Amino acid sequence: MGRLDGKVAVVTGATSGIGEAFARSAAQRGAKVMLLGRRADKGEAITRSIRHPTFFARIPKRWLHQE
Repeated sequence: MGRLDGKVAVVTGATSGIGEAFARSAAQRGAKVMLLGRRADKGEAITRSIRHPTFFARIPKRWLHQE
């Protein structure tokens, strides 16, 4: 059993860098992972490569640039 079994990790910026690394690490430790990011192609590819219960949701750019 992993240390994160039964937990859910919601990871923002999960399509690159630290966010991607954390998402992979959390999944390896047993967490179900929800990836959030702007790049649907990368998010879906990462989700497939993790091979653990994961879900990717694209964040629309308009949400990021509100004034």
